[in-house]
Amino acid sequence: MYHLYLLDSDQKRIKNRLTMEKNAKIWRRLQAIYSRNERIPTQEIARNLSVSLRTIGVWVKLYLTGGIEALVTLNYEDQGPKSKLANYRQEIDKLTDDEQIPTMTCLRERLKQLYDVEVEESWLSRWCKKNLIYLSKRPG
Repeated sequence: MYHLYLLDSDQKRIKNRLTMEKNAKIWRRLQAIYSRNERIPTQEIARNLSVSLRTIGVWVKLYLTGGIEALVTLNYEDQGPKSKLANYRQEIDKLTDDEQIPTMTCLRERLKQLYDVEVEESWLSRWCKKNLIYLSKRPG
């Protein structure tokens, strides 16, 4: 775990921000850093804030590398691995609008044919739902 020693100015800024912060996620981050500076054990901080030890470590590292501004900026866009289909998102949206693709199996086969991308059908279904991509209704 990283060692943390706040400057007096940062300590005052964090303490002040804690009293005014309305966003619970940011408040927990600030509280974690403030508590670490107060030498409260990491396990206790994690338990009190209902987060994992790893999360506390991530927040401490975030503070150490970017200061308070990095700590209070919620940036989820760059987290996690990029999906195989991320580069084709707009093309897939257009494809499902222009062509009649009634099933995930059909879409999966079309993606393999057009982009040489293979994905599991259940994963593709979740990805489409997350990205608001809907298949056309079956003719009927």
